[in-house]
Formats: sequence, C-alpha cells, structure tokens
Amino acid sequence: YVKTRMSEGASAADAHRLLGLQIESGQPVAAGRGPRARFLVLLAEHDPYAAEFQEYFLKTEGYLVEAVFDEASARRIFTHHAPGLVVVEVLISGGSGYELCRYFKRAGSAPVVAVSALECRDEAVAAGADAFLLKPVDPLQFVSTVRDLLGSSAFLSPQQETATL
Repeated sequence: YVKTRMSEGASAADAHRLLGLQIESGQPVAAGRGPRARFLVLLAEHDPYAAEFQEYFLKTEGYLVEAVFDEASARRIFTHHAPGLVVVEVLISGGSGYELCRYFKRAGSAPVVAVSALECRDEAVAAGADAFLLKPVDPLQFVSTVRDLLGSSAFLSPQQETATL
C-alpha cells in the first residue's frame, strides 16, 4: 500500500498516514500489485495483544488476516478458507500449538510459522513448522519470514535484467 501510494507521488509520511487512516476506519487495505495480495494468513494466537500486533504488520503488507484464539477455530478457518500461510502460537488452547502444526502440515500445503515466548524451535520444527520466531516478535523479522515463506521476499524475487550500455 505504502509503496503504491509513493509511486503515485505521495511522500512516505503521507502514505503511512493514509494507511493508518484506512486501517483505523476499518476499510480494506488495497495491497496494490504483487503476489502477496492473494494470500490469507491465518493467525492462531492465544494473546489478543500479540495477535493485534502481528495482524497490524501483516495488513500493512497487504495480507488478508483471520485471527483466532483457540484450536477449534483455527482448524475450522483452515478447513473452510485454505489460507496461504498459518502463524501458530505454541501455547494456544493450553499448549496445542504443536498438534496444530502437525494438523496443518497433514491437511494442506500452507507454510506454518510457529511463535512462542518459550525457546522451543526444535520442537516446533519437528511438529511441522517451516519457521520459528521467538516472542516478542520483531516486526521486520516477522514480515520478512512471512514474505520468504510465500515467495514474495525481495531476496527471493527474480531480478529484472538490466541492460548495460
């Protein structure tokens, strides 16, 4: 959104201000061009404040986000909406995050990011997570991880050929 507004002539400050106003008003954020605009991210989190934080940064990048706060809702949304990526808090529903990781990997092809305040990277990856982030989640690392897993990272995008004179 911000990049699109800047390419249309807005300053970075104005583009961010407009994005903030659009988010506050509850209007959907148009992601502009690019593959990430097609993806729904399922955010299965036990902490509403952490969910709000993560959701904000995902929406800022143009992703659609469905936040849920229990295992049953996560399974239901996953089954009915086929998200492009899932973020799972390991401690959701009393610690069923590992089982959710296993379920998501068996049931579909969406990449899974496990997050936790506990250092449990090995356990999360063994349960099927494609990536693990330690809380508190760094916004830049969070967005970069999501973009990498969805193949929309600047590091993973094909470089355009440049002509040499």
